[in-house]
Amino acid sequence: MAFGTPSLEKVIREGQKRHDATMRRLTQSPIERFGSRLFAIFGIIAVVVGSAFISYSAFTFGMELLLPRGKKTPTIQVQEKILSDAKQSLESLSNYVDAQSKSLKQTEAAVAELKKREQELTPLVKAQQEVVDKLFIEQERRNIQALERERWIGAGIGIVTSLLSTLLVYLTRNFWLSFFKSAKPE
Repeated sequence: MAFGTPSLEKVIREGQKRHDATMRRLTQSPIERFGSRLFAIFGIIAVVVGSAFISYSAFTFGMELLLPRGKKTPTIQVQEKILSDAKQSLESLSNYVDAQSKSLKQTEAAVAELKKREQELTPLVKAQQEVVDKLFIEQERRNIQALERERWIGAGIGIVTSLLSTLLVYLTRNFWLSFFKSAKPE
């Protein structure tokens, strides 16, 4: 394997991790997908019930505060003020509920669009993943072939240099032997 290139198994593992993460996002359970909707609905119900309780409490407590001591029934002006306050509170609650329902409809539309997009992209992602895996396998095969070629070339060069050094030693030895034989006086 060439220096710095990841192994085939590592590349396949990383690709599989990315694929698994994508598939987890695309295949969420209905509770995970619609959990935000349920949360919004329960939130709206809680706000309505809480507002009704607060309005009722404010109405009864306000009546006690606004009435002079000893009087049992409120005046018409006090009743009108309390009713207008309650009406204003209910209108703001109604506006809030309308805004939340619009937000919920927008979320539902976005979820539907994402689901449609998921259905379009799932086959494409699977096909591209197969292509990427095949490309990585081919690249690893080429790296292995190049490594084998380098080993054979290295072995061949080693053999040739060994033969050349042996020949050089043989020639040098013969040269010196012939030189010393011719230099000896007889």
